[in-house]
Amino acid sequence: MIQQSRKVIQLLADCQYEEAVLDLERMLMDKQTVDTAWMDQIPDLYKQNAPMLLKYQGELWLRQGKLSQAESVFRAAAQGFATQTFQTMLLDVLAYLAVLHMRIGQWLEARSLLLFLNGECNRRGMPGERTCAACVGSWSSFTARRGSVSFSFYGSMEPFY
Repeated sequence: MIQQSRKVIQLLADCQYEEAVLDLERMLMDKQTVDTAWMDQIPDLYKQNAPMLLKYQGELWLRQGKLSQAESVFRAAAQGFATQTFQTMLLDVLAYLAVLHMRIGQWLEARSLLLFLNGECNRRGMPGERTCAACVGSWSSFTARRGSVSFSFYGSMEPFY
């Protein structure tokens, strides 16, 4: 782990951003800690094709309350994962987007994402997966805040408790 960190630091010092991005994504996949200062050194051009880094950046910004920035990188990460074979990572990003939509009061978007995630988790039989736990936790939070929500065919939202 220390050797990999040194390698990333050297790659960033040498402006070898493509290799640094690959190493950082590998570290994230191995559940290692990535220094946020390293993320700041990488130009956005190199991060835009790295959905793992975008997801990580979105998580950081979500925790910091930078919600509009988090939303844009989560969307970019979702697009990146959708073109790859990381379906569970795609669901994970969508769960973060649902949480973000709840935090900014976009209830329709949150509800749509949570219903989709719940269906995917049930369809795939993934009760132990982190995404499902995030989905269940988010859905509980959503219903606790909004009560049950009914929709008419005209798109109006009518909460009832």
